[in-house]
Amino acid sequence: MTWMQIILMFTFLCALMVLPIPFHYQHMQEVDMGNYLPKVNKLLANTQLGREIKQADYTKQTFKFHGTKILKRNKIEILGIELTKKQLANYKVAVSVNSNNIYLKEKGAVYKLNYSALRNMQAGSFKKQVNWLWYQNNKGAVAFSMLLIIGSVIVLTNMILVFLAAVFVWMARKSPYVTINTYRESVGLTLNTIGVSSIITMVVGFVYFDISFMLILQMVLCSLMLLLIYSKTRFNDEYLSRVNH
Repeated sequence: MTWMQIILMFTFLCALMVLPIPFHYQHMQEVDMGNYLPKVNKLLANTQLGREIKQADYTKQTFKFHGTKILKRNKIEILGIELTKKQLANYKVAVSVNSNNIYLKEKGAVYKLNYSALRNMQAGSFKKQVNWLWYQNNKGAVAFSMLLIIGSVIVLTNMILVFLAAVFVWMARKSPYVTINTYRESVGLTLNTIGVSSIITMVVGFVYFDISFMLILQMVLCSLMLLLIYSKTRFNDEYLSRVNH
C-alpha cells in the first residue's frame, strides 16, 4: 500500500464517521440556544416578559402590543417589547419582541425571526418557542459548525488510532518474531483495523448519535481487530505461510 493509497483510505474512513453528524442535526427539532447565545437565552427567561406574552392577543402569527415597553436594561443588555432601532443600537445584547417577529442580538450577530404558523408562541414556555424558532432558521449553520467541530475531533482521534498506534507496532520490528520492517507497513496494518470499526460506528451513529459513545466504540472495535489480526498472523510472514500451507 502506497502513501497515496493510505491517505485516500484514511480520508474515506474519516468521511464515513462524519456522515451521521449532518444527518443528526438536520433531523433535530431544537437545540439549546444557550450554547450559542447564552445572554439572549437568559433574557428570554425573564418572568415579566413571560407575563407580557401570555397577556397579549396573538392571532395569525401576530402579537397585539400596546406600544414600546422596556422590561430590563443595563449597560450592555436591553429587553423589551416593540423597541425602536435607536433603542437597540447602543446595546451589545438585545431582545425585542415585536408584533410579527422577534429581534435578537449578541456577539455582533443579529437575528430577526418571523413567527411560524407551525408553533403557537403563547403555548408553554416562550423561551422554548424562541429556541425552536431560532434553530429552524439556523439549522444549516448549526449543522455545518458541528460538522467542523466534531469532524475535527474524529479526524484527530483517527490519526492517533492509525499513525500513533503504528509507531508502537513499528517499534516491534526489532523482535525476530515480527516481520514488519517499515513504518508504512505498520500504518497499513493499523489502517486496516479501523476499516470495519469505522463502518460499524457509522451505522450506529445513524441510529444513536453520541460522539463519545461512537469514539469509544471505534477504539474498542479497533483494538479487537488488531488482536484478531495478531492471532491470525502473529505479524510474521513465515508464520502466515506455514498456516496457509
